[in-house]
Amino acid sequence: LNGLKKFVALIFATAMAAAFLTGCGHSTYFERGVYACYPRGAEDSEKTGFFVIEDENYGHTENGAYGGIGMAFNMAQNDGVVCFSYGEGVEDKSVLTIEYLGDNTIVGVYEDGTERVFEKIEGLDPATFDSVAYVGTQARADMKYI
Repeated sequence: LNGLKKFVALIFATAMAAAFLTGCGHSTYFERGVYACYPRGAEDSEKTGFFVIEDENYGHTENGAYGGIGMAFNMAQNDGVVCFSYGEGVEDKSVLTIEYLGDNTIVGVYEDGTERVFEKIEGLDPATFDSVAYVGTQARADMKYI
């Protein structure tokens, strides 16, 4: 019986340590997909900047108006904050505090006060997404003929 108590106590202590180290209340804000990113209040502007999320820890940016230029990033999502680490081996980090989380919309504020909206675009595969082609298709769809 004494051995069982020690075993249960060990399991409990291990579980508590794991919860502490991984962060209680862990949430995934960005899921696999393609998100248009634009300044808050500019919902009707052209959407040419994208965050392409490969999984909950990795993705890259793309700008369809500038030849698809972008940068890879790792991200850590936890307790209302997403920390983006850009580049490889570079200490360039941006911290986004989540202010709103909707069905397909995330609104956050970076440390410098910049507010951004991330709108998930349904039906786009991160593995095959091409921002230049997508922006071109959207521009043609918006053309009106008289």
